[in-house]
Amino acid sequence: MAYMMRPMSPFDPNRYLTLEELLERVEAARREYAPLKGLTQVPDRTVRFYAEQNLLPNVARGRGKKYPADFVWKVLFIRLLTQVHQLKLAHIASAMRQVDVETMRRVVTGEEPLEIASQGDAGAVARHAAKGHKVVSIEPAKGSEDEDAEKSDSGWESLVDHRDVVLRVRTALSPAKRAQLRHIARLIESIVE
Repeated sequence: MAYMMRPMSPFDPNRYLTLEELLERVEAARREYAPLKGLTQVPDRTVRFYAEQNLLPNVARGRGKKYPADFVWKVLFIRLLTQVHQLKLAHIASAMRQVDVETMRRVVTGEEPLEIASQGDAGAVARHAAKGHKVVSIEPAKGSEDEDAEKSDSGWESLVDHRDVVLRVRTALSPAKRAQLRHIARLIESIVE
């Protein structure tokens, strides 16, 4: 009688995977879980880039290199922060220090929401924490576009101020939404010039 092996949970902390196995599990999870449906496929060079940028712990170099199974959740969590929340590497590194692997798994699988708030927005942090959401608090990077944008005392920020087009947004928006709007602002500026 042949026994069918039950697929291993990608969160087994005692299991190590080759890069190919890691990417297979990342791809399977990307297709399975709703929060990941819109994300692009993860190539092997991306995993190496995340390690080079200290977003993932470095794994010994060489042939036959093995990755801890929890890297599946870490890679997907980074991908979520990059593509959905559009965070910069410095913010992602900060988020990785604040969230444990089990929380990353729950966020990636859609079991738990993740809220990202600026450290200066204590009200947003408190509101989301009161709802039971995991809150990642990020500080604006020095020299970031947040500081470069023109701000007014009324709680609005001017992203585009062209003679024909003006785009202003509330300063209380989440960093992810502001990043999306800054991208739109750059597109608008390229169109009107």
